[in-house]
Amino acid sequence: PDGPLMGIPLEMGLPSVPIVYAASGSLVVRPEAVQDGPASRGAVVVGDPEYHDWTSDGGATSGFVEPDRASAILPVLHRGDSDDQLDRLPGTRAEAISIADHFGDAATLLLGAEATKSRLERALSEGVPRVVHLASHGLLGTEQSPLRARIALARQTSVAGSSYEALTLEDLLSGWGELFDGVELVVLSACDTASGFRRGGTVMALPLGLLAGGAGSVLSTLWPVADDATALLMSRFYGNWLGRFDESRIVDGRVYAAGTPMPKIHALREAQHWLRTDAGVQEAHGNAPYG
Repeated sequence: PDGPLMGIPLEMGLPSVPIVYAASGSLVVRPEAVQDGPASRGAVVVGDPEYHDWTSDGGATSGFVEPDRASAILPVLHRGDSDDQLDRLPGTRAEAISIADHFGDAATLLLGAEATKSRLERALSEGVPRVVHLASHGLLGTEQSPLRARIALARQTSVAGSSYEALTLEDLLSGWGELFDGVELVVLSACDTASGFRRGGTVMALPLGLLAGGAGSVLSTLWPVADDATALLMSRFYGNWLGRFDESRIVDGRVYAAGTPMPKIHALREAQHWLRTDAGVQEAHGNAPYG
């Protein structure tokens, strides 16, 4: 989409039409990515990075919100926040563990204090996974610094400064993106990860750096998303995509028998429809913001 259509979830006006977005027109006509070696069938999964609130004397305090207290502190935890304060997201830990379980011993799971930029880099350098899943806070760049679009990770050292490290669009365009070359799917399970400022026909958001680096596809968000609802959506999406469901499911008039893997676009559309319409889910979690 371009001009005033940029950033609008077109699915809301065209619910019966599967839609895939491109971060840049040049990526639509790029050559097929060539992979040097065979990809593993595993996954690198990051969730619940450990952030710190820094006190005036340089001491650190944990920013963790206990799951059973979350509703008393914040009505809804969202996966985007201000630069000054990032709350731990309980749903991302459960989400990451659930997704890693789909891949068994072939999964590398980075949680809490281990969900650092250096650990992620090491995991990606050890072999090309099928999936990279990052569940955390997403933060936008600025009009002046659009390359600061980022997803938050844990700090690797206890020194005064920012409460978190981040993987930025600038990182991805400066070499980090090559680590995703050959990855079939990158999931940015956070707020606003497909949103950004426009430069010509290009949206300056994280998917641009990932796709330019060679990732096959990116699942990202155009708006703020709730922590618990996102965990539900991701669990349903992976179950659909990997064929981990016990009863037949219908997507756009096509019937998928139990245990039949769906194409990614159908896996996502079924999960979105389920999240919007399932009475039990709506009663427990309210209207989740997914188109």
